[in-house]
Amino acid sequence: MAQYRIKELLKERNMTQKDLAQKIGVSAVTLNRYMTGNPSVSSLEKIAGALDIEISELFVHRKTVETVPAFKCPHCGNKLYIEIKGEDYGEESF
Repeated sequence: MAQYRIKELLKERNMTQKDLAQKIGVSAVTLNRYMTGNPSVSSLEKIAGALDIEISELFVHRKTVETVPAFKCPHCGNKLYIEIKGEDYGEESF
């Protein structure tokens, strides 16, 4: 399932989900389903249009992952790496 930035974008615009739902002509329940499920492309187009953004901006943007050597494995001698992520919107990596 795709992750959407709709809540974040609403917050940036000082809008509520109810405001957005009214703007695109659906109920708050329907908008919530779009936000948590698999909305159609036309639904995403309506949301993007109402927020005055491109559809691609609705999707989670992951920042570049920086990988740094952490230490060597005491058994095989291979370098082990830790991924350090910037703002990630969800998943953690260790």
